[in-house]
Amino acid sequence: MKNIPILLCLILIFSCEKQSPIKNNSDSKNESNKTSKISDTAKISLQNTDEIKAEYTKINQQINAKKLDSTSFNYECNERSGIVVYYSQNGKIRSIKHSFSEYSHYSAIENYFVNNDQAFFIFKQETVWNFDGGTAEKPETKDEITEKRLYYINNKLEKCLEKKYTVRSAEKSRLSPDNIKNYESKTCPDKELMKTFSNLMSHKNKKTDCLQ
Repeated sequence: MKNIPILLCLILIFSCEKQSPIKNNSDSKNESNKTSKISDTAKISLQNTDEIKAEYTKINQQINAKKLDSTSFNYECNERSGIVVYYSQNGKIRSIKHSFSEYSHYSAIENYFVNNDQAFFIFKQETVWNFDGGTAEKPETKDEITEKRLYYINNKLEKCLEKKYTVRSAEKSRLSPDNIKNYESKTCPDKELMKTFSNLMSHKNKKTDCLQ
């Protein structure tokens, strides 16, 4: 009978020791989830254009699915007015969309895709429109569109592609830009766009009425 209390104590101690690994496994899962969230915005090594395409496609999908946080501001300065939208994940900027228009017949959209505060891909679309016949009651228009795609590897410009096409309001069948091939741009706006990107990054926590 004297051995019964000792036996019960041993059983209790053994039971506690068996339960402790379960708690450790739970802690391990929590740490794994934290690591996973951090890795989503950790620095990613993008070493070729295929990897760059995959990464900016993923970011676009997250934007369309509203999985990224966003903030924005409007500005108006001289002849230009525009809007800037920042998309972020876990406090890190993943994309910036800059849309603006000026001088009535010109508009542009700039999309910057960001990794570790550096742009790894930039897409710019410029549109210049003019009247193209028709009547005073029903005028027809013509849009001259230029698209440029800039790929960066290790913060250096790797490739700059361009495509141009025209969209007329009178045409019944719409042109598909995807069917138009890109070619190497001879007038790559690398320095201009990187200057704008730096300016946009400097205003991510501070809105401005005039973005130059």
